[in-house]
Amino acid sequence: MRRTALRFSVVALICVALALWVLTDRPPLSRPSCPRLAWAAEGFVKPEEGDNSRCLCCHMYLDGEEIVEKHLKQKLTCRSCHGPSEPHRQDETLRTKPDYLWGRAEVTAMCGQCHGPHKNPAAVEQFRQQWLNKARPNGRFIRADAVCTDCHGEHTAPPKK
Repeated sequence: MRRTALRFSVVALICVALALWVLTDRPPLSRPSCPRLAWAAEGFVKPEEGDNSRCLCCHMYLDGEEIVEKHLKQKLTCRSCHGPSEPHRQDETLRTKPDYLWGRAEVTAMCGQCHGPHKNPAAVEQFRQQWLNKARPNGRFIRADAVCTDCHGEHTAPPKK
């Protein structure tokens, strides 16, 4: 009887610890819209902080990436889309996520808040058919449900070793 109670206590403790870990590592549930509009009021977009140097010290693989450089020309930095992410920047254990992360299902809606639809949908569909079920030079595999970053830039963290 005592062993069963001990096992139950250990399992319960592990469940509570796991739940706390999952809950503290999640980005906020409500996410701001276009960085140029709603986020500017929150101080996320600050042209005077017009570089990504604080992020590139760890994420050096994004230095010079086309999608990053194009946004930087518009004064949109990593902070513009991912928030200030102070705890993330100070976490040397690599466990704290940025303030905002965009899952695959959210990418097209996120990009679409500042970017309109493609000007030539027929050309996009032809491109998609040409690359369907093939890997692009950026390493992304083009599927029928491709999102913006599958074709535009690499914009992803390399797999952990």
